[in-house]
Amino acid sequence: MESSVTGRMSKRMLAVADMVSHSRQQDNKTYRVADIGCDHAFVSIYLMQHGIADKVIAMDVNPGPLEAARKNIDRYLGTTEGAEIDIRLSDGFAGLKKGETDAAVVAGMGGKLVISIIEGADVFVPGYKLILSPQSDVPEVRLYLLEHGFKLMDEDMICEDGKYYNIICAEYVGTSQLSDDVDEDDIIHQEDRESNEQPENIKGEKLILIQYGENLINKKNPVFREYLEKRKKSLGTIYDNLSQPCSPLVVTRREEIKRELGEIEFVLEKMN
Repeated sequence: MESSVTGRMSKRMLAVADMVSHSRQQDNKTYRVADIGCDHAFVSIYLMQHGIADKVIAMDVNPGPLEAARKNIDRYLGTTEGAEIDIRLSDGFAGLKKGETDAAVVAGMGGKLVISIIEGADVFVPGYKLILSPQSDVPEVRLYLLEHGFKLMDEDMICEDGKYYNIICAEYVGTSQLSDDVDEDDIIHQEDRESNEQPENIKGEKLILIQYGENLINKKNPVFREYLEKRKKSLGTIYDNLSQPCSPLVVTRREEIKRELGEIEFVLEKMN
């Protein structure tokens, strides 16, 4: 049996596990975590090895990753029969019963799939935690959570191999966390920004905070600041290259860039 799985963990995986650790309340006598889409179960094993979770239910929709997970659990924790990791074939939360876990990890997949997995769940009770790391559509994930009874408790951003990853912790409270003046259609999606379609306008500070991540802003997250500065520089170059509008499409693109640059300046100012 090998001693530690840490060497097999990516920076993103370690950040996800760290967020699980932060999500655990001091008064929790036990902390049971579902690892949805567990893949090779490195996060599940790490949570057990470091005492972050008392039990993990490692779940995946495909048999192949579960077999790899079983071998890794035996390799790092001993026989799977004795380890406090339960392996289940499951599409999202389908194989999980209400009350079996206190938190769930959903990481390493696109934001729309993350939302779809959460939509199909029937395990949420007040206090239930979600630790999410969507690889796209992050503002849409934040908005969905707020609309569907989750409070955004914490957020981190890390950079690995030149790519930026968000890690979100949300707690189920049962009621919408959005005010009546916040509309889903007002959220600007990153893919819309980079297409030739003109996105909807953001209406006010609250939506900007959802768009960029209020927790990241309040924490003055240094990686997030780095991301914004790089984005600002890149957009500035594009804007300068479009200095002579020659078509309605170019004019629209310049307006989009100018608006986003204004949002970034607003966020950076709040972080000062």
